[in-house]
Amino acid sequence: MSSSLDSVASRVNALVFEAKSTGFESQSEHQLRCRYIYQAGSKYD
Repeated sequence: MSSSLDSVASRVNALVFEAKSTGFESQSEHQLRCRYIYQAGSKYD
């Protein structure tokens, strides 16, 4: 279970890093993070 969540976390971190490097973050970054965290929680709960 933790390995699956680690994989999701690294994917989220990559998206956040990409968003920050393009200067396109804040709202979309927050939505992406919440979406992946929600999916991870419901999928692996």
